[in-house]
Amino acid sequence: MKNKITDLTVAPSSSQAAVMSELPDDTLMALPKRATVSKALRRHRQKVTAAANGDKPLPAIPKDLLFDIPESFALTSLFSIQVRVTTG
Repeated sequence: MKNKITDLTVAPSSSQAAVMSELPDDTLMALPKRATVSKALRRHRQKVTAAANGDKPLPAIPKDLLFDIPESFALTSLFSIQVRVTTG
């Protein structure tokens, strides 16, 4: 399930359904509750995403319009602004 959720950008329930449909009944009975599995899958995806960002967590959500854009997002922001200006 962890491989499915990492490979695809899907919800934990979708990755569970994709994997559980292929598992035998005795294995399905041994799995923990769906909520527990979902929590573990979300935590795994968060760790993988953080590792891709150089183990830096995402910045806090801004509370007003006056905030500094982190360096890791600066290039993306400039690209987005240029696209809006040229197409808008």
